Amino acid sequence: MQDFFLNSFRPVSIIMGAVMLILSARRLRDFATARARDQYLFVLGLLLIIISVLPALLRVVATRFGLPPSQNGGIILAMMLAIGILFVLNLQSLDRNEVNKRKLDLLNRACSLEHFRASEEFAKVPPKAQRETLCIVPSYNEADNLVHLIERFAALREFGRTLTVVVVDDGSSDDTEEVVRASGCVYFRQLTNRGQGSALRSGYNLAIDLGYMYAITIDADGQNNPEEIPSLIMPLARDEADVVIGSRILGKHDITVIWRHWGVKFFTALFNLLSGQKITDISSGFKAIKVTSLKKLNLYEDQFQASEFLMLSAKTGARFREVPIHFKQRHSGKSKKGNDLFYAIKFCSVLFFSWIRYR
Repeated sequence: MQDFFLNSFRPVSIIMGAVMLILSARRLRDFATARARDQYLFVLGLLLIIISVLPALLRVVATRFGLPPSQNGGIILAMMLAIGILFVLNLQSLDRNEVNKRKLDLLNRACSLEHFRASEEFAKVPPKAQRETLCIVPSYNEADNLVHLIERFAALREFGRTLTVVVVDDGSSDDTEEVVRASGCVYFRQLTNRGQGSALRSGYNLAIDLGYMYAITIDADGQNNPEEIPSLIMPLARDEADVVIGSRILGKHDITVIWRHWGVKFFTALFNLLSGQKITDISSGFKAIKVTSLKKLNLYEDQFQASEFLMLSAKTGARFREVPIHFKQRHSGKSKKGNDLFYAIKFCSVLFFSWIRYR
């Protein structure tokens, strides 16, 4: 029965291989439409025909690998080859997707920047001599929280330093644009939703391109206090640090889920072990950095970017300082971080791979 099945399958295999050869060969002749997949398809079609026409050859090769010198050995070897080829193709596909992802991110941020420069919002940017601190607020569907957050920035206009607040809208579908435009803050919109990490990179690009001295980030959900911005900027202005972190551990925090609190402690301890630093809050979104130090960072994570930011800063030799802050509960709505377990796994993954990167 087995021999009957195999002998019946051989003609089908030969036909399939011939079809693959013809289709791939026709595409390979046209250089403009040829792709790497056509080369793989041509080789696979050729192998399929050879294996079908000369099954004994496959059994001979199988014995070299210690497999049974029978049809079963040839079948096992063919399956091993097929799995190996599929594995390589999958890796190549993942690699190509990663390259395309980075190109898309660069294109999105470049187009968003050009769109911003051509908009009336660019007129809100102060003259070059007054560009000292850029406060970046990444936001995605946080209009209700932004209303209350922006009101609290008014008191900072007189804290002794020039402050520009820019809300980077990561493709929101709510009233974010209307809220920000009416507030007097600078509105910057990403053309597509790419994630908080991409929104922060757009803000960092603005800080660099527009010649600011310091960049500070604050969450749009109302968990951070704009009134505490001066305490983060002062160590930079005094040249006591290159990166300043607002620490809920040193200050006060409204714990909503106990395992998130212990998760912060665990990942912070892991970060300190890998980087040689001594910080207390690795996942704080309330941070400040000198733009000269910012230029050294090669950031590309779209999510869970807090650990990437700090790990790469540590690897460039940045001086760290922490200041106590009050970390509150969200003013309204739900967190967009998703499942706690998934968040922890991804956060740890980004932390580890940022550690093994050169820069």
